[in-house]
Amino acid sequence: EDIWGIGRRLAKRLAFIGCKNAYDFTLLSDEYIKRNFSIVELRLKKELLGESVLKLDEVQRKKSIATTRSFEKTINDYENLKERVSTFAVSCAEKLRKEQSKCNIITVFVMTNRFDEKQSFVSNSLSTTLDFDSNSSIVLSKTALFLLDKLVPAEGKVPDYKKAGVIVSAITPDNQAQMNLFHTESPKHKALMSVMDQLNANYGDHMLKLASQDVRRKWKMKQERLSPCYTTRFTDILNVY
Repeated sequence: EDIWGIGRRLAKRLAFIGCKNAYDFTLLSDEYIKRNFSIVELRLKKELLGESVLKLDEVQRKKSIATTRSFEKTINDYENLKERVSTFAVSCAEKLRKEQSKCNIITVFVMTNRFDEKQSFVSNSLSTTLDFDSNSSIVLSKTALFLLDKLVPAEGKVPDYKKAGVIVSAITPDNQAQMNLFHTESPKHKALMSVMDQLNANYGDHMLKLASQDVRRKWKMKQERLSPCYTTRFTDILNVY
């Protein structure tokens, strides 16, 4: 009865057949345990013998992957907005490749600052289905920019956008991607993406980028309320007077 899973009643039943400890319990045949007890007790016996019976749940693939950011400053320049959306799409592609998946649907959204009283709030999104499943940064970036062109016309005044993002969905494992008879991804993309990922891993994050991205630009988070780094930065060390 000291073994987890064996209560007082079961201990009495086992004692009646001469099973008084864990070792005696492991000597019982599998057929006897299944016939007189249950599958729970059979699993318990196997665990006592050192056999794993409860398999770890497999990691479920995400239903969608998103890369969204609030801009450090509002953006009303179309070319600058294109660069941001392209970078978001590349980030989604990198996440897909890390989990060895591909997507079939891509969504792009843009929105203004909902708290800005000087202009009306604008929030638009657009989605499309790819001709073939892909995790190529080139394909996803090109598709995202195509959607952005539909959302934000290049001509005319562009609103002061505060946030944008790219979402990929209809995700499937890389080895189970749906093929298309008439449209297919360039076979060079897989090798090219592998080289890009390897170089970025070896020489620093985002060392190698697409031409549609800003090579010198790096992410900057709004950190007005960031806690001081007391133990890792000299300027943040407490001064005691």
